Amino acid sequence: MKPYFYILAVLLVGGTAGYFIGQRSASVTEVSFVESLPPGTDEESVRQVMDRLVEAYKLHDPMLLHRDCASQYIEINANHREVRSLERTLISAHETFRSGRSFNLGLSALSVKLSGPTAVVEGHYLLTSDALEEQGIQAIDGDAVWLLSKVSGQWLIYLHSKTESLRK
Repeated sequence: MKPYFYILAVLLVGGTAGYFIGQRSASVTEVSFVESLPPGTDEESVRQVMDRLVEAYKLHDPMLLHRDCASQYIEINANHREVRSLERTLISAHETFRSGRSFNLGLSALSVKLSGPTAVVEGHYLLTSDALEEQGIQAIDGDAVWLLSKVSGQWLIYLHSKTESLRK
């Protein structure tokens, strides 16, 4: 019977210590590499985040493409039933941009819906590229939804869901 009391005492002490350590570490705030956006209305700020996506494609830079993404960012490709984390998305963008080809992203029909510190952006996009044209694809036509949240005054993208079709 004694070993059971010893095990119970160790679990009780360890659990209590773990609880208080967890409480202390739970208050740590997330530090992000997001550049601050100029002040304005929330809708303007969200639209600026979307404009920065287009700018990143023009500048051919995968790090700029994801500069406004939260560390918990998730990308969902509904066509392929694929879910990717920020890390996998960055690697994919880096591989894509490494080719030295030009990429152009056009966003249209953006609808921004705000609810407190959360925004849902729905829109249509058209992605063109030299690399796609070499494969006989004129463009990638898609519809997307982005979920953003305002953290410490900055809008961060947490989710990007897309469906795409190829224009030949």
